[in-house]
Amino acid sequence: MKNKIFDSWNKIKPSDATHERIINNISYQLYYGKKNVKKTPTWRVFVPVAACLFMVLSLALTIPYFLHNSGGDTGHIVIPHVPDDDVLITPLPGAPPLDISQPITPLNPADILTFEQAITDPYFGMFIPDYIPQGFDFEYAWRFGEHDGNSLTAFWQAEMLHNISWHITMLDDHNRSLIVSVNDREKFDLSLYPIPWAASVPRELVQYVMNPVFLAEELSLDVVQARAIQGRGRNPGDSNWQINFSVLIDDIVIRLDTYGVSPEQVWEMFLPLIG
Repeated sequence: MKNKIFDSWNKIKPSDATHERIINNISYQLYYGKKNVKKTPTWRVFVPVAACLFMVLSLALTIPYFLHNSGGDTGHIVIPHVPDDDVLITPLPGAPPLDISQPITPLNPADILTFEQAITDPYFGMFIPDYIPQGFDFEYAWRFGEHDGNSLTAFWQAEMLHNISWHITMLDDHNRSLIVSVNDREKFDLSLYPIPWAASVPRELVQYVMNPVFLAEELSLDVVQARAIQGRGRNPGDSNWQINFSVLIDDIVIRLDTYGVSPEQVWEMFLPLIG
């Protein structure tokens, strides 16, 4: 076959110009043809393959987990349930005794309580203030269980956005580190620091000045007044006192944040609890 092709070619006698054109064309294809062929980059071949392998491995690892934790034939994932017996609740000294014959249902995070439920709480009910300034209405109380901080926060509100936030919790290391003595006025007396506090409060005292914790036996009207600031109100004629601090009573910390409550009223709220 090869010889026949050569014989046929030899019988053709193209002109010199045609012959030269054919030779040049063949030479061009032989020399440049391979260079112009675009090869597919190696990464374009391996990336899709790697992606497919990753997907297969992910399914292989996750499907057995879901099957193992699925609820029977329903295909729903079962959330592990912590039995009530695993929840340990120890009332504070002086709190109403608990009826241990009845099962205790653990509280869910952020349970909303009525006022009656809040004041009868076996942990913190006795620390809800008896006196609330006139015009304030109880809005709600938040209760967090032991595994979520074990605290109770009661909230009252009045006209012109006046409000009282009363947060009760157990003493922890953070609050313990913020305890101040009434003799160290530079750590809590706001009258010593003009606004803006970022420019006037020394950096090493910021944590105390912003969140002081007082011992119950050291709290006084003078201390409360040192924590009160009065500035431009949110509304015309606004009684815009703003007060915040915490008080340590035994192992209980009460954090107060108020707007529109005078120092004398705040002192009256605490007086029965520390007297």
